[in-house]
Amino acid sequence: ATPTKRSTRPWTDTPAPTATKTDATATATQTAETPRIVIVGGGFAGAYCARALEKRLRLNEAYLTIVNRSNYFVFTPLLVEAGTGALEPRHAVIPLRRYLKRTELHTAEVTAIDFSRREVRMRYFGGSESVIPYDHLVLALGSVTRVPDVPGLREYGFGIKSLADAVS
Repeated sequence: ATPTKRSTRPWTDTPAPTATKTDATATATQTAETPRIVIVGGGFAGAYCARALEKRLRLNEAYLTIVNRSNYFVFTPLLVEAGTGALEPRHAVIPLRRYLKRTELHTAEVTAIDFSRREVRMRYFGGSESVIPYDHLVLALGSVTRVPDVPGLREYGFGIKSLADAVS
């Protein structure tokens, strides 16, 4: 039998199916001494946080991980233009893998956070589950759109929060 490659993720024996490193040569090596920073949410706050940490921290100073439902973040100011056809929808999204050079991306949904054990539990869209330990946790889960009390707005207004909302 051919020996299988040992996982480089010490917290689990199974590699994450959608975990990718954007640039393997520029990614910190995960060791027991390297602190792990996990960012939950890949919108403006999460993506910009990861980008700022990439710029501020030396290569092996920390291991950066981001968990997001999609592999892109939406540049919301351009959604109206994408919805009206003034701009192609692909120009309103930014791929996280291209934007973040040293951050490992997991396209998954966080199912639980155990603060006492310092673990993030997540489920990939194929159904498999994984747990990521962390030393530092950033919660950047986004916002809920506030609808002001304007007569008729709730019944006749259109909310544009995602790319799907813009092009529908």
